[in-house]
Amino acid sequence: MKTLLELQNDGGTDVTRECVRDGKISTAQTRPSQREFYQEFTAS
Repeated sequence: MKTLLELQNDGGTDVTRECVRDGKISTAQTRPSQREFYQEFTAS
């Protein structure tokens, strides 16, 4: 997978969770992940 290789070469980490928070940024994998995203988004 080219994008995974690029991510790792730039110091990133591949995560398999539905939602991830990194500092002030929260991201979700897909539209069905919205529930987890909004739970994480409103948690802080």
